[in-house]
Amino acid sequence: MWAPDGDAALDDGSYVLQFDVDDRVRVIAFRCRENFLHDPATLSDVWLSADGFYNVLQQWHDAFEAEWESLPKE
Repeated sequence: MWAPDGDAALDDGSYVLQFDVDDRVRVIAFRCRENFLHDPATLSDVWLSADGFYNVLQQWHDAFEAEWESLPKE
């Protein structure tokens, strides 16, 4: 069981924003404090090639689906 406490167990106040810009993807990530203001120390901003970014997403999807399909069915 991944999250025994439900969705709240996975919510650490993090946000990930994705922007497709021509042939690149900009990803901005940060965590919010309790007052809903972002914590500047957690801010990360990266540019990736769109092909690379979507290739990683596809690989994750394929691996997730393969693992899910391999689980015993009740």
